[in-house]
Amino acid sequence: MCPASSGKKEKVKLRIADVFKEDVGHGIIRIDPKVMSKLKLEMGDVIEVYNEHKKKRTVGSLESGNLEDTDSGVIRLESSLRWNLRAHIDDWVTIRKIKVKSAKNITLKSMGKPIDNIDSINLAKLLNDHVVTKGDIINVYFMGQRYDFKIIKHSPRTKVVRIHPMTKIIISDKIINQKIGLEIRSMKDVFDDDLVIIEKIKMEEMPPLKRKLEKMRKLLPEIEDAAISNTSGLPIVSTFYSLTDESRIAAFTGAFLSIGERVIQTMLNGKLKHILIRGTKGFLIIMRIDENSVLFLSTTVKANLGLIFEAIQEFLG
Repeated sequence: MCPASSGKKEKVKLRIADVFKEDVGHGIIRIDPKVMSKLKLEMGDVIEVYNEHKKKRTVGSLESGNLEDTDSGVIRLESSLRWNLRAHIDDWVTIRKIKVKSAKNITLKSMGKPIDNIDSINLAKLLNDHVVTKGDIINVYFMGQRYDFKIIKHSPRTKVVRIHPMTKIIISDKIINQKIGLEIRSMKDVFDDDLVIIEKIKMEEMPPLKRKLEKMRKLLPEIEDAAISNTSGLPIVSTFYSLTDESRIAAFTGAFLSIGERVIQTMLNGKLKHILIRGTKGFLIIMRIDENSVLFLSTTVKANLGLIFEAIQEFLG
């Protein structure tokens, strides 16, 4: 499969594919090796990705393409980069090589839980070599937790900057105090245009919620993973013990719920009670908690579904 040409120098259209697990959280881009060769691109080059349909751009650092992607015409982007583009898997985007300057200062705003016990120096080390532009969402993985930040501003005031260990990272004071609540920016829909919903969840409500999930897991060891997300596809709380990207699961959960409810309504079958997916190694259960939140469970293949659903009812009660 050949990538679609855009007709401009050093510019080409590629189809979005998901990243490999080892690339999650690094803000890197991989593309079809033949495209790299054709455009004379090298590892470390900074690539601008443009979604013409949504008129959105993002940037990333190029890594070597995998042999399995040869002649596929794909570009591998992690969820944060896809979100910056308002794009999803199999969408077409344009790419081009751009110049970048080293970042002196970068101001970030928390998009969820605040990141504690880390200073500017160590945060810069975690984000070392990330290339960013104003308005982008980036992910930081620290102490086994994922934190999302929005780039508020940076210097120099060029289009794109690269973070290095000496970059001064400033966490915006717009973050809501923990005693008041936690500001979360969520997606109206994974495929919609705008970051339109701002939700506030009191911090004191989070620990009991997580404790309830943990209690359910302990009572029924067949439950491997459990999570609660909002209907817009943003994670609220989870107890994942597998190498699972909670943001991806939250997005999938919201999408499945929406599709399921539409199908039920179309077929005039009343209201959706739950979604049950059976795989060769276990079950996935998706159930609406209330108007704004959804429960997700992953179980072993030997799980007693009767007990699982009884536990869910106790949880909801």
